[in-house]
Amino acid sequence: SCAEEVAAFSKEVDTWKSDYNVETGEGDFNQQYQTFSAARDHLNTLEDTVEAYSTYESAELAKKVNSMIWIVAVIILLTAILMTFITISIIEYIKKNMRAVDEMMSQLAEKDLSKDVVASDTKDEFGSVSRSASSVHEGLRSVMTVMRDSSDTLVASCTKMDDSATSADES
Repeated sequence: SCAEEVAAFSKEVDTWKSDYNVETGEGDFNQQYQTFSAARDHLNTLEDTVEAYSTYESAELAKKVNSMIWIVAVIILLTAILMTFITISIIEYIKKNMRAVDEMMSQLAEKDLSKDVVASDTKDEFGSVSRSASSVHEGLRSVMTVMRDSSDTLVASCTKMDDSATSADES
């Protein structure tokens, strides 16, 4: 294990220091060289262990990053699909209401007051325009009704006056 290698390396370094004293010349220089080689071997083993661990961790991190990339890509794709459906729904709502308002305004432009205009009960601009067009329609229908009644009254009065004038001429 890594802890055992560190302990063995530390022991070899301590032995290396005690094998030969450079200042006093005491000890065995060849033994110190062999101890130094053994310590270097432990150090190389530690380096290999750290490198293997870092390679493993890098691979694991790359897997996690790739997984996150896929998750984000799927979320972005689902969001784009959802936004497309929402956009299409909004466009269809606008088209439907524009057609209804256009039909109402066309009836008014053609002076067709015979059909009832049904105002939209939505709380948006389409509903407001629809209710305004319906009010104009009802106002025009009311004016036409008053004019027709007045015309009928005028015709009746003219007929009565004509009948009175004819009976006065006969007498």
